[in-house]
Amino acid sequence: MATGLHELGHSAFGLADEYDYASTCNESGRDFHPAVEPAAANVTVNSSFSTLKWGHLVDASTPMPTSTRDDCSVCEGPGLSPTTPGTVGAYTGGNHYHCGVFRGEYDCKMRAHGEPFCAVCQERINAALFPFFP
Repeated sequence: MATGLHELGHSAFGLADEYDYASTCNESGRDFHPAVEPAAANVTVNSSFSTLKWGHLVDASTPMPTSTRDDCSVCEGPGLSPTTPGTVGAYTGGNHYHCGVFRGEYDCKMRAHGEPFCAVCQERINAALFPFFP
């Protein structure tokens, strides 16, 4: 069920993967995301609070970017969040790249199938479904 909801995030709502690898963490060529803004609502190459796609969801006290990496040649392991769960910010890694791209929360269904959708993804899902509500 969790994988099905993750895949629905792609097909129905245009969400990108938020994990930082394409097939395995040991692959090469996934160090830096191209400097082109992704179309998906849940990943960005921008970490500026004032122009961030989901900046309206970020608390003013949250550091931007919210997480960084010293080594962009490796994947980030689970359980290393620098913030409490549910904190919206700009977390390094996503869209199949280790660095140069950001996601809205440390964990999300688009990163780890067992997690709930993050606030950024929930907002996109709600916007897509809203026209169909009575």
